[in-house]
Amino acid sequence: MQEEAELSCARPILNVHDLQASFRYYRDQLGFEVDWEDGEPADFGSVSRGDAIVFLCEGCQGTPGAWMMVFARDVDALHSEFVANDARIRMAPKDMPWGIREMHVTDLDGNVIRFGTGDEE
Repeated sequence: MQEEAELSCARPILNVHDLQASFRYYRDQLGFEVDWEDGEPADFGSVSRGDAIVFLCEGCQGTPGAWMMVFARDVDALHSEFVANDARIRMAPKDMPWGIREMHVTDLDGNVIRFGTGDEE
């Protein structure tokens, strides 16, 4: 494959009802940083934690309820952090048949983030 055709990591764009409330949730409950926001008033922005980057879009692309997968070094430690921060845990860490230990967390709009530790990290 030619070097010019290489791809970067995908950046999910999650539809949210209230961008500022979503920024607070991702920052305060999930430990992400707010990277930037755009619009007057802002209706699009980015949050990140480690190598995970998520775009949040207020009332625009897609529909709430999307799912995405993020790999973590230690999903059990992440679970403890999220519980202490009152994050919305949908499924506690569990060993999955495909060889990944995984938990599910939802945001304010029902978007689901599957955090997993395993071969793909």
